[in-house]
Amino acid sequence: MAEVADKSVKIAQAPAAPAAPTKPRAVVIDPQRMKIAEYVRNEWVVTAEEGTSVDDIVHPGYWAHMARQLSLYDRIEVRIDTGEFLLELLVKSVGPNWAQVAVLQHHQLVGVADDKTSEAHSELDVKFKGPIRKWCVVRKSDDEILHEKEESKLAASTWAAQYESTILGR
Repeated sequence: MAEVADKSVKIAQAPAAPAAPTKPRAVVIDPQRMKIAEYVRNEWVVTAEEGTSVDDIVHPGYWAHMARQLSLYDRIEVRIDTGEFLLELLVKSVGPNWAQVAVLQHHQLVGVADDKTSEAHSELDVKFKGPIRKWCVVRKSDDEILHEKEESKLAASTWAAQYESTILGR
């Protein structure tokens, strides 16, 4: 029996095997977490009216009438009618009549349309008013748009000249 006890002592005192070196775990993405962007978020384009500021656009109430269509992480490109700036936004949270957005990029585009104002007509200006209103004829006295949606500055200037000769008698 002494021999058996002696063997157990030898086993208990045997040197421990060296621990296997630990490798850093390679992190891999679960395929269920990767999707085509068009399936999980929307991209919107908004043409804001002239006079709208960046502060107006980032205010949650600005999105009241569109909030139900927006989802978390949607992207919104906002262009101002006058072509002065372009914003790239990300929807951070959304409710039934509000949306909180983050400005990802703010591009200042002053001078986007070549020669935004026209040669001087006596009482009229020809101005580019963005992708919706396009080239417009504007009365100088009250800044009222008399004619809009001309494709070129020349076409708007021609309309202004005809208006001045017909209506104003010049």
